[in-house]
Amino acid sequence: MELLLPGQVHWPVTFIYGGDGDWMDPAKGKDVVDRLLRAQQFAAFRTVPSAGHQLILDNPAGFNAALIESVAHGLRGVSFSTDQ
Repeated sequence: MELLLPGQVHWPVTFIYGGDGDWMDPAKGKDVVDRLLRAQQFAAFRTVPSAGHQLILDNPAGFNAALIESVAHGLRGVSFSTDQ
């Protein structure tokens, strides 16, 4: 497995976690977002309230809102060039 380093990420990245906690440690997602931001890459971290690991099932409306917000926000940081 290859390691993807922050300088190699050329697209928006959003980590979405359930806000009620589970075995997935949100601190790890936040750490990755912080590293990407320090590398001047677009990254975001979102939590979905009233949701655990199965956040799309636990709170579908909350997940949809987080996803739509992430896509809308991420598109502002993307260049749609065919030069790459």
